[in-house]
Amino acid sequence: MAITALGKLLRQHRIANGEVMKELAEAVGVSSAYLSAVEHGKKAASDKLLSGVASHYHLDESAQEEIKYASELSQPLVSISLSDAEEEERLLAVSFARKFKGLESSEKKQLLKLLNGDQ
Repeated sequence: MAITALGKLLRQHRIANGEVMKELAEAVGVSSAYLSAVEHGKKAASDKLLSGVASHYHLDESAQEEIKYASELSQPLVSISLSDAEEEERLLAVSFARKFKGLESSEKKQLLKLLNGDQ
């Protein structure tokens, strides 16, 4: 699996600070294997990891937001709670999940515009 957006950012910070993965992992209290899995999208980034990175590198608010956004884009799994959802909302979620992988690029762009209020 290719490196994720979060993985790229973490590498940039490590390189800029002359560190290797093992050193960052030790500094934030996680294993190198976990950090590698996060960077490659096999595991989700924990709050502990994200806050540890922010603290270790003394990231300003803007850089912390960038890390958080990259983390959201790098999630290997997204789940939606339907416990309080109405039938129409359930139908929408299930239909999207079924069709997600088969959407054409133009359809994805159209959905993004609609969901982001750009239409």
